[in-house]
Amino acid sequence: MKQIAISRSTAFLGLNLVKKLKKEFELTLLTRDQKKFDELKKKFPNVTIKIIDWNNIQNIQENFKNIEIFIHAGAMLPTRASANNKDIIHSSLSIVENINKSQVRLEKFIFISTLRTCINLNEDCFFDNTKYNFFEYDTQYGKSKFLTEEYLKKNYNFPLIICAPAHILGPETVDIAKSNDVILKMFNKKIVFITKAKYSIVHVEEVCESIYKIILTNKKYVKYLIANQNPTLEDIAEIVEIVDGIKKIKIKIPLFLINILSLFFEILNKLMNLKNIPINRSSFHFIKLFRDFKGKNINELNVNFRHTKEIIDEIYKYENSKD
Repeated sequence: MKQIAISRSTAFLGLNLVKKLKKEFELTLLTRDQKKFDELKKKFPNVTIKIIDWNNIQNIQENFKNIEIFIHAGAMLPTRASANNKDIIHSSLSIVENINKSQVRLEKFIFISTLRTCINLNEDCFFDNTKYNFFEYDTQYGKSKFLTEEYLKKNYNFPLIICAPAHILGPETVDIAKSNDVILKMFNKKIVFITKAKYSIVHVEEVCESIYKIILTNKKYVKYLIANQNPTLEDIAEIVEIVDGIKKIKIKIPLFLINILSLFFEILNKLMNLKNIPINRSSFHFIKLFRDFKGKNINELNVNFRHTKEIIDEIYKYENSKD
């Protein structure tokens, strides 16, 4: 059995990935936190779990002994919408820098990035440096993924594959940034606010299936954009209307107003240090693209993608089952 190590396996994608892979591979789950170690032990009693110090080269070498494939899903999620939290940027980057310094031997390094790094890219082009003004617009989370990608491309001591999922949806989300929020806020409401923005989505199980196929592929130095459905918020509202059975009044918000609101909430956040804000300039820049994201090379992996209605229906049923 292949020996695979996974970082950040307590997150939404990580948990689902462990469930998918644990039957066919020998997994080692790496965490730097004792509390998360205990959580993982309860969830996966038959899986190897280790506490790792990502700042200690010797400790990295010890924990990576016999590991053939590393899936790096880690990045610090912001607990507030700060525009200056440098810790978020450096969390993921410092990990890969220290893995590189440790000179561990890997058969494959799979980095879980984000759709945000693909905005101006030809998604099939691994080495394309074309990019929009990333540091003017994007979140610290997006920047951390982008910088880690750039570092890995220039310092690959191991066969590298980058996996860039769209917005990941599915039942039972656990992340600080609630993946299903856009949809949940429409459930059981008579009035919903929409824009003509497109919302690129993918089911968490489809991302896990894609990663599973990536493990099996012989390809390297390639970037897979894992995206399929690109509904508008109006499309989503209409599907939610069918799923929850409540006729909705759909109020369209013009882009210029969203832009004003994004600036207002960023200023308010700086003054009041809020835990979360509805929208920032990064989100505004992203939604105004109106772009269909769909990876061309994802077809190589032969993954069956769900229709948007199937995803929304599953989330609705799960939410109702909790009551």
